[in-house]
Amino acid sequence: MCRSAAESVSCLTRGADFSDDRIVLCPPDCTQWRLSVFGSNVFASVSSICGAAIHR
Repeated sequence: MCRSAAESVSCLTRGADFSDDRIVLCPPDCTQWRLSVFGSNVFASVSSICGAAIHR
């Protein structure tokens, strides 16, 4: 199920923290953090969602 409204997450929220598809809203200061991201085009579920978005 895909939700239509964006859900606020933290910079450290990982893909593995969710069991379904979601639209998320990252805080504006995530670029200031050192976030764990594993992958390049497809990211591992242990990656920071916001970090993967910034990397992409």
